[in-house]
Amino acid sequence: MGFYRRIKLLPGVTLNLSRGGVSTSVGAREAHFTAGHGKARTTVGLPGSGLSYKHIESAADNALKVTASTIEVPAEISKGNAWRGWLWTLLMIAILATIGYSVANADEPPAIPDAYAVKSPEPDRRGTSLQPLVIQQPADLEHARNERETAWSSIGLAILTGLLFLANLWLISEGRRVSTRQALDTQRAIAEQTRAADEMHAVAEATKNNAVLMSGMLQKQMRAYISVEVGTAAFQNQHLRFEAMPTLTNNGLTPARNVCFKILSDILDGREIQHPLEFAEIGHLIINDMGMAPRQSLTIRRVVANRVPDGDVGDIMEGNSRRLFAWGKVTYDDVFGGSWETNFCLSYWFLKVGDEWKVFGNFYPKHNNST
Repeated sequence: MGFYRRIKLLPGVTLNLSRGGVSTSVGAREAHFTAGHGKARTTVGLPGSGLSYKHIESAADNALKVTASTIEVPAEISKGNAWRGWLWTLLMIAILATIGYSVANADEPPAIPDAYAVKSPEPDRRGTSLQPLVIQQPADLEHARNERETAWSSIGLAILTGLLFLANLWLISEGRRVSTRQALDTQRAIAEQTRAADEMHAVAEATKNNAVLMSGMLQKQMRAYISVEVGTAAFQNQHLRFEAMPTLTNNGLTPARNVCFKILSDILDGREIQHPLEFAEIGHLIINDMGMAPRQSLTIRRVVANRVPDGDVGDIMEGNSRRLFAWGKVTYDDVFGGSWETNFCLSYWFLKVGDEWKVFGNFYPKHNNST
């Protein structure tokens, strides 16, 4: 069963005790104000009609939900309830003290000077001229009691009216405070959304730039790369002349298209390496649509134009002075629309190992480059 008890403190003021907590009511049955349990309730009714009006204010109704932990509420707003609570407490203490003092002194008779003081009456004493004997009738006592109750009711109603006025002022102040705080929260929310939008725009721009960068890097990593290797060569004998046979290799990961090349060869003095040799101009390349798949190799060949004296063949093969040179150019396109070229210059010499002649070669340092 629920526990509930009402204690009358003063006329028009009651203390309500229940399991839910303690509350205080001020006023009459038809018009009273109750505060407690985190709520303030005002009740006004029309006697005998059964009609009444109730207005309830809850502290939880005015609570704000702050969605961003970074929003800072000004001190004058966050601490706005502190001074109001102390003001209400001091006001209630002053009202209750005033009412208590009035009740304590309401029935005390006025002080009589010592000259007019009367001793305790004797059983047979009668009224005198100084202190006439007055007998109060029951009707007069009832009238005086009704007047006191009417006075206290008027005082209670005045107190209730004052409390309602103060409550309205408090509600107006709270409404302004809540409106101000909501406006600040709205401004901060707009600023946070703007900042988030700017960050998203920055992320989008960075992603776009990364995509462009990755596209360029991917093309560089995947495109065709044609290189020229030494390959092999043939020396002059009764039936052959000196011939250079370098090898083209596509070291890229995608095919090479429209591969064009031109190669020249001759016997030149390799001792003039410190002074650039004079190479014949390559001239125009023959345009074709040959393709090379990734890792595919192709051997290109070029025979020298003239035979050398048979007595010079051994010296040329050893490469001590003159040796076989081959030079040229390779152009090609990749699958991404880029056009590239490779220039090369190679020199060859021969070394007899056992009964066989081995071919060796190197790159001439001033005529090799590529794009």
